[in-house]
Amino acid sequence: MRPLTWHFILFGKQKTVDFSAGREASFLINKGQFFLHGSGLTDRYTEDFTDTGPFLFVTIFVWPEVLRSFVSDESEELPPALEHLIRPSERPCYKRIGETSLMMNALLQQILQCPYKGLTKRMYLESKAIELLALLIEEEADIHQDKAQADLAGLDNRDRIQYAQEILMNNLTNPPSLMELARQVGMCDYNLKRGFKEVFNTTVFGYLRDRRMERARQLLLEPWMTVAEAARTVGYDSHASFTTAFKKKYGTSPKAYQMSARK
Repeated sequence: MRPLTWHFILFGKQKTVDFSAGREASFLINKGQFFLHGSGLTDRYTEDFTDTGPFLFVTIFVWPEVLRSFVSDESEELPPALEHLIRPSERPCYKRIGETSLMMNALLQQILQCPYKGLTKRMYLESKAIELLALLIEEEADIHQDKAQADLAGLDNRDRIQYAQEILMNNLTNPPSLMELARQVGMCDYNLKRGFKEVFNTTVFGYLRDRRMERARQLLLEPWMTVAEAARTVGYDSHASFTTAFKKKYGTSPKAYQMSARK
């Protein structure tokens, strides 16, 4: 999984050309702006270039596990307003261009003008990077908390059930707990369970299990995929549990299914 990246332009400008799915798109990042690139799928090629004038930038890299260590709860789940920053490897990563605040710019200048050397320098730079990260995460949470509240305000219960289904589909590997899922869609857990049964004719985690098995079955058709890797990809740490669930769904073991499909 790739790190999250905040790319700050302190002087000059940068144009990014994005070649994705055979299409070309470009955007410009100017002085006083930053480009946020979350963790997730990066099945695209980008080429960055600047004009002929002076150019100065600072880039902060943060590994997903480091971000989780700072902001996740006891279950190691990110707050809903920050889930978009760390996406599964099969989902496109989140991207945003933002404005560098005065406090952010002050920290960037302190990073550039670090007065220390050696180990002290490293400690100083890491402390400033953490301060900067705190500002960035607070801004990101505010943006997406407001968006989530606005999105939920106009939904009826059926829409909320559909929203819960989308959350599960986007988090097959690391799904939220039932209580957390209910909180994210603005329902109590009882109404979520009852509504999910009415709409999808199955329980919340019965639905999740079926989608995981369908995804695993597709993965097992790939010539490079092993059973163990397919299990991990859909969120199973136990090979035995994965085999049992797959056999219950399809009437055969994942290995037998794979061997039969490859004949």
